[in-house]
Amino acid sequence: MSGYRLPNLARGAELRFSFDGRPLLGHRGETLAAALLANGERVVARSFKYHRPRGVYGIGLEEPNAIVTIDDQPHALATRVALREGLTARAVNAWPSARFDLRAIHDVFGRLLPAGFYYKTFMGPGRGWKLYEGFIRRAAGLGRLNAAIPQWRTQAQHAHGDVLVVGAGPAGIAAALILARAGCRVILADDGSSPGGAEADGSAVLIDGRDASAWFAAASAELDALPGVRRLAGTLVTGLYDHGLAIAIEREPRAGLDQRIWKLRTRAVVLATGAIERPLIFVNNDRPGVMSLAAVRGYAERYGVACGRNVVVFANNSGAYADAAALKRLGVGVSAIVDVRRNISADAVACVSALGIAVIAGHSVIDVVGRTVDGVSIAPLGNLDAIRALDCDVLAVSGGWTPLVHLHSHAGGRVAHDATLDAFLPVPDSRDVWSAGACAGRLGFAEALADGETIGARAARALGHRATVLGIADVIARDAFALDLEPVFESPRREPGGKAFVDLAADVTSDDLRLAAREGYDSVELMKRYTTAGMALD
Repeated sequence: MSGYRLPNLARGAELRFSFDGRPLLGHRGETLAAALLANGERVVARSFKYHRPRGVYGIGLEEPNAIVTIDDQPHALATRVALREGLTARAVNAWPSARFDLRAIHDVFGRLLPAGFYYKTFMGPGRGWKLYEGFIRRAAGLGRLNAAIPQWRTQAQHAHGDVLVVGAGPAGIAAALILARAGCRVILADDGSSPGGAEADGSAVLIDGRDASAWFAAASAELDALPGVRRLAGTLVTGLYDHGLAIAIEREPRAGLDQRIWKLRTRAVVLATGAIERPLIFVNNDRPGVMSLAAVRGYAERYGVACGRNVVVFANNSGAYADAAALKRLGVGVSAIVDVRRNISADAVACVSALGIAVIAGHSVIDVVGRTVDGVSIAPLGNLDAIRALDCDVLAVSGGWTPLVHLHSHAGGRVAHDATLDAFLPVPDSRDVWSAGACAGRLGFAEALADGETIGARAARALGHRATVLGIADVIARDAFALDLEPVFESPRREPGGKAFVDLAADVTSDDLRLAAREGYDSVELMKRYTTAGMALD
């Protein structure tokens, strides 16, 4: 057992549910992923190709591992499934269960299944195809449809407005407030169940003297009171099309309905879709217990769930120090930060050192101890023979942030590389689509809030409304450090061998990418297709 519930936190009513046939207890308001972690369930899935044990990695749409079957839904992300009484969940792609999967034998023969192996095998004899086909079809896919379940209950609905705001984090809420106050008809769509997203989880940010959750609740109430505002919670915008059309999917909008498809038409769009934390690549980085640092903090703040009792952080940026400090103050045991950088902000080091967190600079995690995380092996970047072990049951990884520019690109927008963030950012142009906050590279809370105000006012004026940026809030962010990222993505290896994954969901390793390049598929589009990187459910 690793995860547990933090004490002295208010929780919803107790709920009974089951996972892979095991009865468990959770609380109302939790996701299935949070409840599994709180119950100490470390292995919740098996990987697609090698059937390696996998645990919860993320906290939202970025989750690559925890894919489950819920009643009549074969491909549900446990991070987006709201816990309810009597919920029955099973891992997909595992038999008889995620803990013990007979097909784990695939991992032993992994060297025979490199990227593109399916293009090179099963070619002959021609008469053997009928034999191959049955095995291939049975191996394809993950979940299984249940023919006895009634038809999926959906509904299509249209809505019109002046501006669609996508995302209800600090930038999205700020933009929506400015637009609504200016008299615009606003549609605010967010995949979360409540406004604020990750930013509303804790008390590390004070807005106008209140913690973030109180401020977001007040802002949400004001939006509900303003005329012409439609809020769509639990709604994912999946595409932007010509003539102001957006398609969005609302989860479980009401009793008796599984899904509602929204066709939204507006004159302008403000994208406040945020960013996701990047991984760092090292051997066995897929072991249960390796998680995104932002997710580890999010589970503690949002659900009162500690993902482990002894957390080690592996990072290449100073933003990780604020997360580590927040976790320690919440009562989660954080013992060390392994940082690939040698030159680290003195303020960041002092902040965590005062809380008893050791900083190990100029080192890299090179391997994981155990089939689930029991520790990590680290070494100085210049001397891989000087290996030492650190005990831990969770390794929280932070490799920087990737702005979510998908909808900007879908609408025809261009992106450009930013050297400071080492990420692609949207290039502003003359179209009626604006990006604000973290998806535009403004990662800090105060910076995102101010950017949301500015972009909201710009959009309102473009539509002929008068809008003034008065400064929505006075923001004080605790332990806010400059990112100061060093672009190191993969740890060096002391010796050949071992799998280091770049895509957990599709079981693609860094060696797969190198093989694709050697075989001539060095164009990123061809490499993606040849290796299937980025083509899975996540």
